[in-house]
Amino acid sequence: MDELEVLSSSDEYFLGMNLTIYSLGFDMLHILINQATAIRPDKEEPLDSKPIVQWVQSAKGLESTIVVLLSHVVRLSSLEMTMADTPPSDVYPALKYSSLEVMNLTRALLSFHPPSIQIETLLLVCQRVKYSQDRVIIPRVLDFIRPIIMFAVGDVALKDMTVMNQVSQLLDTFLLDMNNAFDDSTSSLPKNIGEFMSSTETYAAVFATLRLQNMWILKYQALIKQEQICNEMVIEQFDKTVQWMDGWLSELKTFGSSLSRFITHCEGSSDDAPQDFHHLYLLRLALDDVLNLPGGE
Repeated sequence: MDELEVLSSSDEYFLGMNLTIYSLGFDMLHILINQATAIRPDKEEPLDSKPIVQWVQSAKGLESTIVVLLSHVVRLSSLEMTMADTPPSDVYPALKYSSLEVMNLTRALLSFHPPSIQIETLLLVCQRVKYSQDRVIIPRVLDFIRPIIMFAVGDVALKDMTVMNQVSQLLDTFLLDMNNAFDDSTSSLPKNIGEFMSSTETYAAVFATLRLQNMWILKYQALIKQEQICNEMVIEQFDKTVQWMDGWLSELKTFGSSLSRFITHCEGSSDDAPQDFHHLYLLRLALDDVLNLPGGE
């Protein structure tokens, strides 16, 4: 896939060959998703007893496929931007699938699995690419979490805390980094400005996910007050999720103060301000969306 990043390469022949191979793989995935229903994983049935099938249907078996697909989405998006208004397929005839189509194939493949397997897979993907060149796919990984939480918000009868606990565990991997981004609560600059700026899109996606999770918590609290949920073990697990959320909302207020000081510093200094510091405004808006929710005050 690295060839997609080198658009000025004179070896168009090998680039075309690679794109042909990728398109063939997407053809097979398209058939799997739309026609080969007999070999899809069944959300309702227990895993097959065969070890190889168990591996394919597990998070570990799915992880590497999701990484490859999302990496292709990112590189293909870059290619599409470079081509401007010219359809990439007009330049590279072997390029049959757009970045949006590959993204939809990835989403469909992931959706064949139960929510717990989906979240576990996404957690493994984040852990794998967090410190690699493929870290740019992380915001897209977090986008996949949102429909799962939205379903939980819509179907407030959901009583299994496992999925939401998994979401919390996944978000922790980024919230802990964010919490350590500044030296202390009075710092105006992050410890590593370049690292911080490269993480702004990821942090914004984390805040958007937190916002949805907080909405789920508020609806679940209403059910408990109405005594529609009475299982003590479920309520105990839910209380732990609430404590987790409250703890991070408190930390986010401190982070927000540091972020505001950093923005003020960038606005008043043209010498050491990052060229893309305007991204900080979007990050601030995403943070405000979380803190201004009922229960986030």
